[in-house]
Amino acid sequence: MVEHEFLAMRPQERAEFIRATGRRAEQEYQALVARLDETLSGFEPFHVLSLVGLVVVVGAMSGSQGIKGIGQAHAELLQALILRRDPASFTGVIGTPQQVAEALDLIGPLADALMMRGWANYEYTGDERAQARAVTETMRMHTWAIRGEFYGEQILRIFLPIVRPLDPHFRSLHGLRASAVYPLLRALARQCADRLEAHLARVRRFLFQPSFEAMAEAYNRAFPHTEPIDVGWARERFGENLAAFKFGLVSHSDLFVADAVSISLDDVAAAAAQAGADVTVEAAVALVDKLAMSLGDLADVPVDRLFLANPVWSRPFVRAEGRWLLPMASTLTSFAPEIIRYLSQDDSDASKALAEARASMLEQTAADILRVALPGAGVWPGVAWTDPSDARRYENDVVLLLDGWLLLVEAKSGRFAESARRGGLERLRAELGKLVVDASIQSARLAAFIGDAAGPVTLQAKGGRRLHVDPARIEGVIRLNVVLEGIGHLTASAPTLRAAGLLPADISLAPTMTIGMLDVVARCLADPTAILHYLSRRAIFEERGDYLADELDLLAFYVAHGFSDTSDRPPGAPLMIYGISNDLDVALSAGTRAASEQPKAVTPFVQRVLDALTRKRPPGWIGAALLLRDLSLEAQDELDRNVRAVVASARTSGHAVAVHRHSTIGASRPYVLVATRPGDVPRAVADEAEARLREHGPYSDEPLLLVHVTLPMRPASIRAFAARPGNLAGALGRSD
Repeated sequence: MVEHEFLAMRPQERAEFIRATGRRAEQEYQALVARLDETLSGFEPFHVLSLVGLVVVVGAMSGSQGIKGIGQAHAELLQALILRRDPASFTGVIGTPQQVAEALDLIGPLADALMMRGWANYEYTGDERAQARAVTETMRMHTWAIRGEFYGEQILRIFLPIVRPLDPHFRSLHGLRASAVYPLLRALARQCADRLEAHLARVRRFLFQPSFEAMAEAYNRAFPHTEPIDVGWARERFGENLAAFKFGLVSHSDLFVADAVSISLDDVAAAAAQAGADVTVEAAVALVDKLAMSLGDLADVPVDRLFLANPVWSRPFVRAEGRWLLPMASTLTSFAPEIIRYLSQDDSDASKALAEARASMLEQTAADILRVALPGAGVWPGVAWTDPSDARRYENDVVLLLDGWLLLVEAKSGRFAESARRGGLERLRAELGKLVVDASIQSARLAAFIGDAAGPVTLQAKGGRRLHVDPARIEGVIRLNVVLEGIGHLTASAPTLRAAGLLPADISLAPTMTIGMLDVVARCLADPTAILHYLSRRAIFEERGDYLADELDLLAFYVAHGFSDTSDRPPGAPLMIYGISNDLDVALSAGTRAASEQPKAVTPFVQRVLDALTRKRPPGWIGAALLLRDLSLEAQDELDRNVRAVVASARTSGHAVAVHRHSTIGASRPYVLVATRPGDVPRAVADEAEARLREHGPYSDEPLLLVHVTLPMRPASIRAFAARPGNLAGALGRSD
């Protein structure tokens, strides 16, 4: 059924259609569970577990998520399904990669059926509840499919400092530092990855050989530790079918994949040495075994629970006859926080220390990221102030001041509970209240306190530092919520959550992103004006934009379009940008992304002006840069043409003034162009600019873009200002 037919149905017809879909999904789910159970019973379990990672890695290397869309989530679920089975239930038959891929290929339909079967009892009870149900299903899908809040290098740079305060507790509990756990696991993952890459390199040696003789010879050289392949036997077995011979050799080579993903005591000893001189082999072995499961350990866990609360996420190793298997090395990075939480959960002191460390270090990490990203800014973590109207004392996490612009950051270290991640509506509402609503109220309260103050105010920061803020010198306020754990694209979609009744309609919400994504935004954009523009316009775009995207998609969209909607979509249709960040995600996952990704939505002319502002930093440079970045690419080209036109006019008359309008996010605003000869700008020119502005139509008293060109026109003679109507003379009289 096409979408418009579904939307054209009456609510009750639509509800019956949804229920029917849910009933079919229930039938499909039961059939798929039985089919997968029968398929797995015919395999040797450790061989299948070894091939799982190979199938996913080969698919990823081919440029897709995996073979037939098989990815990490599918592999982790298959691992859990195998761990549900009693060892005696396997027949011990060695499966081919194709057979393993077919088993994995059942996971996708199984997940789809599981997600849809819950709609079998759907009843339409109003638009808000229907939207809330859609949100819970989206939450469930995110929990099932999306992996990790940090990229690999961020675990070392951002996550490890957060867990370092747990070191004394982990030494007592596990015999090694908490900050040594991930380096140890990372070293083991690297060993498996290196051996798997070496195995694939050996396979490639024979894979493309042109004849039986050449292929057999190459195989024997690549795998000398097995009985040599005899060409005569091969011709007798496969005839002249070279493709069948190749397939047979690949299947035979898979017998050695288990060696690649197996971890021995010697491997653990080598990893322990890399994790730190104080990490003993005994402690490392005990830790790996604590993070491992045996066949049958998940026998009592229902299949449907494995989708949204998979024990493999916190215990990714498998015990296998005196060794351990690591089927999916990437699980260690994706679920590093869950692994630390699992290792802390049995000790109340460690759990408390983890919660405290998450809170204190998140605030400090956010401050550190912004201090590096915005050089020259004053950064004050842990700010406290007293409201004289009620004598109450309030606290804010991070306050940053740069060129009259305040950035107020609230850092919330709480986590979305497992029940919320599984789609529990009331728990999700409660978590959003703590992590998003309360944070937004805190930053809005401070912004209002400063904005309403009759004179300068003093804020007390950590370490006895004081921050003096004069409201008259504040050009703008940017608010941001930073969390440790997000909920996918719902984190970046406040209107969707409002429509579902999960967020209040009367609260001015600040945009919310994870600490990992704040780091990605800062490092990819690199330029201070681009970072502040992204953060300031991100809130407007979220409130006014109808889109489907997570934070990385929004960043990719900003790099390409600067938050200008250039899509040719029909009225009322959402902006579909979900997934456009795939290339960026792949590069960040591989650690190959350069430190900066300059926004493409800037023309060479505007970039030259921005570079001059950033280099010289005249008073008001941030405001001017934000206004310049507001211009779409088309408006930037038009600005370039209009500047050249006003310069041409000034060459004959001595000066020229022009006012034009441009569209920005949700509004149309004017900008003023002035061209004069060298020297002070005559007052009459400023008065003419004010008069032209009044003639141009109604406008607010918010700052507008003012561009002043001194003849002859050169890059160094173009200045940009954020000027308020009525004070253009003051702006033009400034000196950089």
